[in-house]
Amino acid sequence: MQRARRPEDKEGRRRVILEAAGTLWARSTFDTLTMSGVASQAGLAKGTLYLYFPTKEALLLALLEARLEAWLDELERRFSAQPSPLGSAAAADILCETIVADEAAVGLLVILGTILEHNLPGGRIREFKLWLLGRLERAGAALERKLPFLGPGGGMLLLVRLHALIAGLGQIARPASAVAAVLASPELAAFRLDFDTELRALLRALLRGIEAPAPEPLEADHDRDRSAPRRRPHHRSVQRNRR
Repeated sequence: MQRARRPEDKEGRRRVILEAAGTLWARSTFDTLTMSGVASQAGLAKGTLYLYFPTKEALLLALLEARLEAWLDELERRFSAQPSPLGSAAAADILCETIVADEAAVGLLVILGTILEHNLPGGRIREFKLWLLGRLERAGAALERKLPFLGPGGGMLLLVRLHALIAGLGQIARPASAVAAVLASPELAAFRLDFDTELRALLRALLRGIEAPAPEPLEADHDRDRSAPRRRPHHRSVQRNRR
């Protein structure tokens, strides 16, 4: 294949590579996905692939960026179409439905901190984090307009917490094949979690708690606790009675 020289040609080649990586990632794990397989799927020489992405981690991070961009765009669109204010349960359902619809994004978010970021230069990680910060701020503002109980900055924080839920739950609810085989035993059924169901439940509980937090004790209660007479331990009176 002829080498791409113009910027638009290079961008087109990059999209082809990411589409190929997405196709293979849908049926692979990090260990089974290979750069040679992606190059073959994209119809490129392996050396050409490395001109665009020097490592598998760099390739998958770029794929995650593309998937997150699409997800956040869809999230903003869905929330913009909702009435205001929106209930916490309905908001949790939208968040869950939109992210679990992209299996590739979920899988990449699960390994972002444990695998992908371990073999990338600091400059690339910083570039990704700054890009993500800007996108989460924009999407978070869209959430805040429909969920006023989040408060300023609460929308972005909610999305960061969502990532934490996905990363943690994904490692438990999506175990390696060898672990899944062990967990198939009836006595280990408690460890078999459905990712979609549990993520929805966790999001609903999180948003419900933000929407209606537990009331703090009144100052009068604190004063009453401080002024209440302190009782002596019972065992001391028992000892005196024995004398």
